[in-house]
Amino acid sequence: MSGSGSTGGGDSAETLLGKLVGVLIAGFVIVYVVVWLIQNIVIPVAVLSASVVFALMAWNSKERKALFSVLAIVSAAYMLLDISQGWSSANLVRNVVGSPSWLALFVYASAAAVGCSVWLLASPLRDTAAKLVESDVRRARLYSAGAASLVLMGVVLPPVTFHLAPNPFTQVGVIGQSAVTPGNAAALPAGGQAAAQPSTAIVPPLLADPNRPIEISVFNGWPKEISGCSAGLSSSVDDYDNRRFVYVDDLGAEIAVLAVDGSAVKLRFVKYGSGSPPAREYSNGEYETSVETKDESSIGSEVQRVKGQLTVKRGKQTRVLTLYGIQGC
Repeated sequence: MSGSGSTGGGDSAETLLGKLVGVLIAGFVIVYVVVWLIQNIVIPVAVLSASVVFALMAWNSKERKALFSVLAIVSAAYMLLDISQGWSSANLVRNVVGSPSWLALFVYASAAAVGCSVWLLASPLRDTAAKLVESDVRRARLYSAGAASLVLMGVVLPPVTFHLAPNPFTQVGVIGQSAVTPGNAAALPAGGQAAAQPSTAIVPPLLADPNRPIEISVFNGWPKEISGCSAGLSSSVDDYDNRRFVYVDDLGAEIAVLAVDGSAVKLRFVKYGSGSPPAREYSNGEYETSVETKDESSIGSEVQRVKGQLTVKRGKQTRVLTLYGIQGC
Protein backbone atom coordinates (compact mmCIF):
# COMPACT_ATOMS: atom_id res chain seq x y z
CA MET A 1 0.00 0.00 0.00
CA SER A 2 2.77 2.42 0.92
CA GLY A 3 4.58 1.72 -2.37
CA SER A 4 1.41 2.45 -4.34
CA GLY A 5 0.89 5.71 -2.44
CA SER A 6 4.48 6.73 -3.12
CA THR A 7 4.06 6.13 -6.85
CA GLY A 8 0.84 8.13 -6.90
CA GLY A 9 2.60 11.01 -5.16
CA GLY A 10 5.41 10.91 -7.74
CA ASP A 11 2.93 11.00 -10.63
CA SER A 12 1.17 13.93 -9.03
CA ALA A 13 4.43 15.85 -8.66
CA GLU A 14 5.38 15.14 -12.29
CA THR A 15 1.94 16.26 -13.46
CA LEU A 16 2.23 19.47 -11.45
CA LEU A 17 5.73 20.10 -12.80
CA GLY A 18 4.51 19.49 -16.35
CA LYS A 19 1.66 21.94 -15.90
CA LEU A 20 4.04 24.52 -14.43
CA VAL A 21 6.42 24.18 -17.38
CA GLY A 22 3.48 24.44 -19.77
CA VAL A 23 2.24 27.60 -18.07
CA LEU A 24 5.73 29.13 -18.16
CA ILE A 25 6.13 28.33 -21.88
CA ALA A 26 2.67 29.67 -22.66
CA GLY A 27 3.39 32.81 -20.65
CA PHE A 28 6.69 33.34 -22.44
CA VAL A 29 5.02 32.91 -25.84
CA ILE A 30 2.24 35.35 -24.91
CA VAL A 31 4.72 37.95 -23.64
CA TYR A 32 6.87 37.53 -26.76
CA VAL A 33 3.86 37.95 -29.06
CA VAL A 34 2.62 40.99 -27.15
CA VAL A 35 6.06 42.65 -27.19
CA TRP A 36 6.45 41.86 -30.89
CA LEU A 37 3.05 43.35 -31.70
CA ILE A 38 3.78 46.47 -29.66
CA GLN A 39 7.23 46.96 -31.19
CA ASN A 40 6.38 46.16 -34.80
CA ILE A 41 2.75 47.23 -35.19
CA VAL A 42 1.28 49.24 -32.31
CA ILE A 43 4.05 51.82 -31.83
CA PRO A 44 4.84 52.29 -35.55
CA VAL A 45 1.17 52.67 -36.51
CA ALA A 46 0.65 55.07 -33.60
CA VAL A 47 3.58 57.22 -34.73
CA LEU A 48 2.54 57.15 -38.39
CA SER A 49 -1.14 57.92 -37.77
CA ALA A 50 -0.97 60.24 -34.75
CA SER A 51 -1.37 63.38 -36.85
CA VAL A 52 -4.58 62.05 -38.40
CA VAL A 53 -5.99 61.17 -34.96
CA PHE A 54 -5.18 64.61 -33.53
CA ALA A 55 -6.63 66.32 -36.60
CA LEU A 56 -9.91 64.43 -36.14
CA MET A 57 -9.94 65.38 -32.46
CA ALA A 58 -9.32 69.02 -33.39
CA TRP A 59 -12.15 68.93 -35.91
CA ASN A 60 -14.60 67.58 -33.32
CA SER A 61 -13.47 69.67 -30.36
CA LYS A 62 -14.55 73.22 -29.57
CA GLU A 63 -12.54 74.07 -26.45
CA ARG A 64 -9.23 72.42 -27.48
CA LYS A 65 -9.33 72.86 -31.23
CA ALA A 66 -6.07 74.83 -31.34
CA LEU A 67 -4.25 72.42 -29.02
CA PHE A 68 -5.14 69.33 -31.05
CA SER A 69 -4.30 71.13 -34.29
CA VAL A 70 -0.82 71.96 -33.03
CA LEU A 71 -0.36 68.37 -31.82
CA ALA A 72 -1.34 67.11 -35.29
CA ILE A 73 1.35 69.28 -36.91
CA VAL A 74 3.99 68.24 -34.35
CA SER A 75 3.04 64.56 -34.81
CA ALA A 76 3.47 64.85 -38.57
CA ALA A 77 6.91 66.40 -38.09
CA TYR A 78 7.93 63.61 -35.71
CA MET A 79 6.61 61.01 -38.16
CA LEU A 80 8.87 62.38 -40.90
CA LEU A 81 11.83 62.36 -38.50
CA ASP A 82 11.04 58.76 -37.53
CA ILE A 83 10.95 57.68 -41.18
CA SER A 84 14.17 59.50 -42.07
CA GLN A 85 16.03 57.94 -39.13
CA GLY A 86 14.53 54.46 -39.54
CA TRP A 87 13.16 54.22 -36.01
CA SER A 88 9.82 52.53 -35.30
CA SER A 89 8.62 52.87 -38.90
CA ALA A 90 11.48 50.61 -40.00
CA ASN A 91 10.11 47.81 -37.80
CA LEU A 92 6.75 48.00 -39.56
CA VAL A 93 8.37 47.90 -43.01
CA ARG A 94 10.91 45.16 -42.35
CA ASN A 95 8.87 42.85 -40.12
CA VAL A 96 5.24 43.35 -41.19
CA VAL A 97 4.37 44.96 -44.54
CA GLY A 98 7.66 44.25 -46.33
CA SER A 99 7.55 47.34 -48.57
CA PRO A 100 8.27 51.02 -47.83
CA SER A 101 5.50 52.04 -50.24
CA TRP A 102 3.14 51.74 -47.28
CA LEU A 103 4.90 54.67 -45.65
CA ALA A 104 3.76 56.93 -48.49
CA LEU A 105 0.13 56.20 -47.61
CA PHE A 106 0.67 57.41 -44.04
CA VAL A 107 2.58 60.45 -45.27
CA TYR A 108 -0.19 61.57 -47.62
CA ALA A 109 -2.83 60.96 -44.93
CA SER A 110 -0.75 63.06 -42.54
CA ALA A 111 -0.44 65.78 -45.19
CA ALA A 112 -4.23 65.99 -45.35
CA ALA A 113 -4.37 66.08 -41.55
CA VAL A 114 -1.81 68.91 -41.40
CA GLY A 115 -3.75 70.84 -44.03
CA CYS A 116 -6.96 70.56 -42.00
CA SER A 117 -5.14 71.54 -38.82
CA VAL A 118 -3.57 74.60 -40.43
CA TRP A 119 -6.97 75.56 -41.84
CA LEU A 120 -8.40 75.49 -38.31
CA LEU A 121 -5.48 77.47 -36.90
CA ALA A 122 -5.85 80.03 -39.69
CA SER A 123 -9.45 80.76 -38.74
CA PRO A 124 -8.50 84.21 -37.28
CA LEU A 125 -7.14 85.21 -40.70
CA ARG A 126 -10.28 84.01 -42.43
CA ASP A 127 -12.51 85.76 -39.88
CA THR A 128 -10.58 89.00 -40.35
CA ALA A 129 -10.90 88.69 -44.11
CA ALA A 130 -14.66 88.20 -43.76
CA LYS A 131 -14.94 91.38 -41.67
CA LEU A 132 -12.88 93.43 -44.13
CA VAL A 133 -14.52 92.19 -47.31
CA GLU A 134 -16.90 95.16 -47.45
CA SER A 135 -14.66 97.93 -46.07
CA ASP A 136 -11.22 96.97 -47.45
CA VAL A 137 -11.33 94.40 -50.24
CA ARG A 138 -7.57 94.51 -50.84
CA ARG A 139 -6.68 93.66 -47.25
CA ALA A 140 -9.40 91.04 -47.15
CA ARG A 141 -7.88 89.34 -50.16
CA LEU A 142 -4.42 89.47 -48.55
CA TYR A 143 -5.71 87.80 -45.40
CA SER A 144 -7.53 85.14 -47.43
CA ALA A 145 -4.46 84.52 -49.58
CA GLY A 146 -2.29 84.22 -46.45
CA ALA A 147 -4.64 81.63 -44.94
CA ALA A 148 -4.77 79.67 -48.21
CA SER A 149 -0.96 79.77 -48.54
CA LEU A 150 -0.49 78.37 -45.04
CA VAL A 151 -2.91 75.53 -45.75
CA LEU A 152 -1.17 74.76 -49.04
CA MET A 153 2.23 74.66 -47.34
CA GLY A 154 0.85 72.30 -44.71
CA VAL A 155 -0.42 69.92 -47.37
CA VAL A 156 2.65 70.03 -49.62
CA LEU A 157 5.55 70.00 -47.13
CA PRO A 158 5.11 66.46 -45.67
CA PRO A 159 5.19 64.53 -48.99
CA VAL A 160 7.94 66.77 -50.41
CA THR A 161 10.07 66.25 -47.30
CA PHE A 162 9.39 62.52 -47.39
CA HIS A 163 10.48 62.10 -51.00
CA LEU A 164 13.49 64.42 -50.86
CA ALA A 165 14.97 63.56 -47.45
CA PRO A 166 17.13 60.40 -47.41
CA ASN A 167 15.90 57.46 -45.37
CA PRO A 168 16.97 53.81 -44.90
CA PHE A 169 14.61 52.59 -47.61
CA THR A 170 15.19 55.10 -50.43
CA GLN A 171 18.84 56.11 -50.34
CA VAL A 172 19.61 58.64 -53.08
CA GLY A 173 23.28 58.94 -53.99
CA VAL A 174 26.25 56.89 -52.92
CA ILE A 175 27.11 56.09 -49.34
CA GLY A 176 30.54 57.38 -48.43
CA GLN A 177 31.93 58.03 -51.96
CA SER A 178 30.83 59.45 -55.30
CA ALA A 179 28.95 57.08 -57.58
CA VAL A 180 30.53 55.55 -60.65
CA THR A 181 28.12 53.95 -63.10
CA PRO A 182 29.04 51.50 -65.86
CA GLY A 183 28.64 54.35 -68.36
CA ASN A 184 31.36 56.55 -66.88
CA ALA A 185 33.62 53.91 -65.34
CA ALA A 186 35.92 54.03 -68.35
CA ALA A 187 36.52 57.73 -67.77
CA LEU A 188 38.20 57.16 -64.39
CA PRO A 189 41.77 58.39 -64.06
CA ALA A 190 44.61 55.95 -63.48
CA GLY A 191 44.23 54.11 -60.20
CA GLY A 192 40.45 54.14 -60.38
CA GLN A 193 39.88 57.06 -58.02
CA ALA A 194 37.00 59.28 -59.11
CA ALA A 195 37.04 62.95 -58.29
CA ALA A 196 34.48 63.97 -55.69
CA GLN A 197 31.34 65.21 -57.39
CA PRO A 198 27.93 66.30 -56.15
CA SER A 199 25.43 63.43 -56.00
CA THR A 200 23.25 63.21 -59.09
CA ALA A 201 19.54 63.44 -58.25
CA ILE A 202 17.99 60.04 -58.80
CA VAL A 203 14.30 59.14 -58.62
CA PRO A 204 13.80 57.29 -55.33
CA PRO A 205 12.44 53.73 -55.59
CA LEU A 206 9.07 54.81 -54.17
CA LEU A 207 8.54 57.10 -57.17
CA ALA A 208 9.93 54.75 -59.79
CA ASP A 209 8.23 51.95 -61.70
CA PRO A 210 8.65 48.80 -59.54
CA ASN A 211 8.41 46.63 -62.67
CA ARG A 212 11.37 48.23 -64.46
CA PRO A 213 14.41 45.95 -64.89
CA ILE A 214 17.02 46.06 -62.14
CA GLU A 215 20.10 48.02 -63.22
CA ILE A 216 23.36 47.16 -61.49
CA SER A 217 25.85 50.01 -60.99
CA VAL A 218 29.23 50.35 -59.27
CA PHE A 219 30.56 52.68 -56.58
CA ASN A 220 34.10 53.89 -56.11
CA GLY A 221 35.95 53.29 -52.84
CA TRP A 222 35.21 51.26 -49.75
CA PRO A 223 32.00 52.21 -47.85
CA LYS A 224 32.81 53.85 -44.52
CA GLU A 225 29.90 51.99 -42.88
CA ILE A 226 31.68 48.63 -43.18
CA SER A 227 34.88 47.68 -41.36
CA GLY A 228 36.43 44.56 -39.92
CA CYS A 229 35.55 41.16 -41.38
CA SER A 230 33.93 41.80 -44.75
CA ALA A 231 33.56 40.87 -48.40
CA GLY A 232 33.94 43.20 -51.39
CA LEU A 233 32.70 42.03 -54.79
CA SER A 234 33.12 43.55 -58.25
CA SER A 235 32.09 42.62 -61.76
CA SER A 236 35.68 41.70 -62.60
CA VAL A 237 39.09 41.26 -60.99
CA ASP A 238 40.28 44.47 -62.67
CA ASP A 239 37.32 46.38 -61.22
CA TYR A 240 38.14 45.06 -57.77
CA ASP A 241 41.79 46.08 -58.10
CA ASN A 242 40.61 49.57 -59.12
CA ARG A 243 38.25 49.75 -56.10
CA ARG A 244 35.06 49.73 -58.16
CA PHE A 245 32.54 47.64 -56.23
CA VAL A 246 29.08 46.30 -56.95
CA TYR A 247 28.49 44.86 -53.50
CA VAL A 248 30.14 44.96 -50.07
CA ASP A 249 28.95 43.32 -46.85
CA ASP A 250 30.22 42.53 -43.35
CA LEU A 251 29.89 38.75 -43.67
CA GLY A 252 26.48 38.56 -42.02
CA ALA A 253 27.13 40.89 -39.09
CA GLU A 254 24.83 43.82 -39.85
CA ILE A 255 25.20 45.88 -43.07
CA ALA A 256 25.60 45.48 -46.82
CA VAL A 257 25.95 48.15 -49.51
CA LEU A 258 24.68 47.47 -53.04
CA ALA A 259 25.08 49.62 -56.16
CA VAL A 260 21.71 49.34 -57.88
CA ASP A 261 19.41 51.50 -60.02
CA GLY A 262 21.89 54.38 -59.97
CA SER A 263 22.28 54.51 -56.17
CA ALA A 264 24.29 52.85 -53.44
CA VAL A 265 21.68 51.49 -51.04
CA LYS A 266 22.27 50.20 -47.52
CA LEU A 267 20.71 46.90 -46.44
CA ARG A 268 20.42 45.11 -43.11
CA PHE A 269 21.33 41.48 -42.44
CA VAL A 270 18.29 39.21 -42.27
CA LYS A 271 19.47 35.62 -42.02
CA TYR A 272 21.70 32.89 -43.41
CA GLY A 273 20.19 30.79 -46.17
CA SER A 274 20.56 27.11 -46.89
CA GLY A 275 23.49 25.56 -48.69
CA SER A 276 27.15 25.08 -47.98
CA PRO A 277 28.54 27.60 -47.46
CA PRO A 278 25.27 29.30 -46.48
CA ALA A 279 24.12 32.36 -48.41
CA ARG A 280 24.04 35.71 -46.61
CA GLU A 281 20.68 37.45 -47.01
CA TYR A 282 20.17 41.20 -46.57
CA SER A 283 17.15 43.46 -47.12
CA ASN A 284 15.98 47.06 -46.72
CA GLY A 285 12.31 46.55 -47.53
CA GLU A 286 12.77 47.60 -51.16
CA TYR A 287 15.66 45.37 -52.22
CA GLU A 288 16.61 41.85 -51.14
CA THR A 289 20.01 40.29 -51.74
CA SER A 290 21.43 36.83 -51.34
CA VAL A 291 25.14 36.21 -51.89
CA GLU A 292 27.03 32.92 -51.99
CA THR A 293 30.82 33.02 -52.12
CA LYS A 294 33.31 30.24 -52.80
CA ASP A 295 37.04 30.39 -52.15
CA GLU A 296 39.24 30.38 -55.25
CA SER A 297 42.64 31.03 -53.69
CA SER A 298 44.08 32.00 -50.32
CA ILE A 299 45.82 35.34 -49.89
CA GLY A 300 46.53 34.97 -46.18
CA SER A 301 45.50 32.89 -43.20
CA GLU A 302 42.11 34.62 -42.97
CA VAL A 303 41.75 36.30 -46.38
CA GLN A 304 40.58 34.59 -49.58
CA ARG A 305 40.04 35.58 -53.17
CA VAL A 306 36.48 34.49 -53.95
CA LYS A 307 33.95 34.08 -56.72
CA GLY A 308 30.38 34.90 -55.71
CA GLN A 309 26.85 34.64 -57.01
CA LEU A 310 24.72 37.65 -56.08
CA THR A 311 20.94 37.53 -56.41
CA VAL A 312 19.12 40.88 -56.26
CA LYS A 313 15.32 41.11 -55.96
CA ARG A 314 13.03 44.12 -56.17
CA GLY A 315 9.34 43.30 -56.28
CA LYS A 316 8.88 40.77 -59.09
CA GLN A 317 12.21 41.65 -60.70
CA THR A 318 15.33 39.49 -60.14
CA ARG A 319 18.94 39.80 -61.28
CA VAL A 320 21.63 37.15 -60.79
CA LEU A 321 25.28 38.13 -61.21
CA THR A 322 28.64 36.43 -60.99
CA LEU A 323 31.09 38.63 -59.10
CA TYR A 324 34.73 38.48 -58.05
CA GLY A 325 36.50 39.84 -55.01
CA ILE A 326 38.12 39.23 -51.66
CA GLN A 327 36.67 38.37 -48.27
CA GLY A 328 38.07 37.77 -44.83
CA CYS A 329 39.21 39.44 -41.64
